[in-house]
Amino acid sequence: MLGRSSFCALLFAVILYYSPGAVALVGASSRELGARQTENPVFLGCFADGSPRILRHGAGSNLAETSFASCADTCFQAGYALAGVENGHECYCGNAFLYDYGTSTGCTSPCPGDASNTCGGPGAMQVYSTGAGPYTTGPASFVLTYNGWNVTECWEDGVGGRTLPHTPTNNPPSASMTVEKCIDACAADGYTSAGLEWGQ
Repeated sequence: MLGRSSFCALLFAVILYYSPGAVALVGASSRELGARQTENPVFLGCFADGSPRILRHGAGSNLAETSFASCADTCFQAGYALAGVENGHECYCGNAFLYDYGTSTGCTSPCPGDASNTCGGPGAMQVYSTGAGPYTTGPASFVLTYNGWNVTECWEDGVGGRTLPHTPTNNPPSASMTVEKCIDACAADGYTSAGLEWGQ
């Protein structure tokens, strides 16, 4: 999508939750980073958005002061590398482009707090790099749902204690690993969460 580093590089894991008929939305705690280190967020493009959203963490909507700059500041202060504005008044944050719905020409809604600029549009997100750190880009083809399981987020994993500590009884061979095989193995053991890491 943007030619950046591979999705969920190194110690990142995709976590999937079983939730019939609903996508699990997972929040993240904010961490204060002090004053902005850059005055101008870097525009990355206008992208088609869908369900689930390309940036998962909502940072506010229907705010009269919304502008792409205020959204980028909000996301930067929360420690997120990406900020996106949509529908003129919605702000989203994230550290990864979770899904690739393609680019869009629909970022035409004026910002309520700065009518001289646009803030995305219906189904179109205007995305900026905040400068808070690196971000990753998801693959063009990605399993969003499977047998009632839904992708929730890309999570950082640690070597001192895994986010998901159990390996299924019939763990699929690494060389032939797929999202579907991982989910099937975890479901067979009665687990309600499954995750993949290191590509295998």
